[in-house]
Amino acid sequence: MLAYLLQYTLDNHEMLIDDIEKGTIDESVKMPEEVREAVLKQIEPMPERAAKLREAFAGGAEEPFMKKVWPKMTYIFGAGADGLAVYAKKIEEKYAGTGIHNLFAGVTASEGLWSVPAGVDTPDSILAAGSTFMEFLPVEAGDDFSQCVLMDQVEEGKIYELVITKLNGFYRYRMSDAVKVTGFIQQTLLVQFMYRVNKTISVALEKTTELALDQTVERAAAELGFYLSDYCVYPDVDSEPGKYIFLIEPDEKGIGVDRETLRKCIYKHLCEANPRYLYAVEHGQLSEPDVEVLQPETGILYREMMIYKGANPSQLKPVHVIMNERQKAFFFALVEE
Repeated sequence: MLAYLLQYTLDNHEMLIDDIEKGTIDESVKMPEEVREAVLKQIEPMPERAAKLREAFAGGAEEPFMKKVWPKMTYIFGAGADGLAVYAKKIEEKYAGTGIHNLFAGVTASEGLWSVPAGVDTPDSILAAGSTFMEFLPVEAGDDFSQCVLMDQVEEGKIYELVITKLNGFYRYRMSDAVKVTGFIQQTLLVQFMYRVNKTISVALEKTTELALDQTVERAAAELGFYLSDYCVYPDVDSEPGKYIFLIEPDEKGIGVDRETLRKCIYKHLCEANPRYLYAVEHGQLSEPDVEVLQPETGILYREMMIYKGANPSQLKPVHVIMNERQKAFFFALVEE
């Protein structure tokens, strides 16, 4: 969510500064008229603040701007472990720069709080052992609950799916959150959120996790020299053999990248991130991936559409694996010619 907000600020800073100066809301900002009227009653012109903001952006918007806009900002708090690492890195390099630290929220969900931050600038978090009864299902066990272990039986370095039991009615409830045990503080576990188990692609039993997809596109973008605004992957099971279709939303630097070069780079890094995928391709169970390029701000547009339809903004996650026909129709409709 923060990455989208910062990109919107960057793209529309002149309009936003004008509104701050005049105490207005630009007509291009779509909202119900009653909301616009209610907000306008609570804001006042701030010409001095607008002047400082114009000075902050005087050199252009190419360099990180957060410290120039908010000089006293020290920390960013939010989710940003492996499943969202691509966004955390983008915020650090493109918007924040040096002097702003990350405080990652740990393993949290609408069902409860499962861990607390272990420190600053670390994705590790301390398991909140007293918050609920937890079991740990090794991710390779699939649906075999007989392999569940308790806190004193987990192994450092291993990845587990959280299974919780609470007094409010959850009984052996699978969170679909995969966490890695990274260490211990005395006898309390240090864990790191890795990926959502239910967003794993497995067309030919290759089991490509969302983390592997993140690593693939992030490394490809770094190798080809552009920022990754967003991405998603469609597992095409109708092709013979099946294949992954990567839909990449690059920043301006990546728009001119040759698509076949990008495809080969993604294929290379995907094979490195998941050797099972390479095995499936070499044995004819999968085809090499295809790549399409999305129009700018596709990810932001999808988020705005879901909010308009009534989705809770705080619960919306980026779509990295296309899971249904509605998502497929939306993203493929915004592929660049």
